[in-house]
Amino acid sequence: MVSRNAVANTGWLPVVALLVLLWAIVTAVNVVGQMQAYAGGDYVGQPFVSGAVGLLVLLGFGVAVAYAYSEMGRSEPAPESFPPE
Repeated sequence: MVSRNAVANTGWLPVVALLVLLWAIVTAVNVVGQMQAYAGGDYVGQPFVSGAVGLLVLLGFGVAVAYAYSEMGRSEPAPESFPPE
């Protein structure tokens, strides 16, 4: 119900948030594919440590987008009318 209200109240904004979250997931999958975890010797590509840091950043970004998406459907706290009655 909250998602339905979010789409009704804000229109295209929840769709954009979900597309951004999908982009972050696809990027995280690409980072995991490019990491050479614990590869001994010479390596070409992204080392494990920088890939892990990138995944942590993408995880934080995904949590922020999910939090923003969950807040879109809330109607409270609403501003009170002015002047007070």
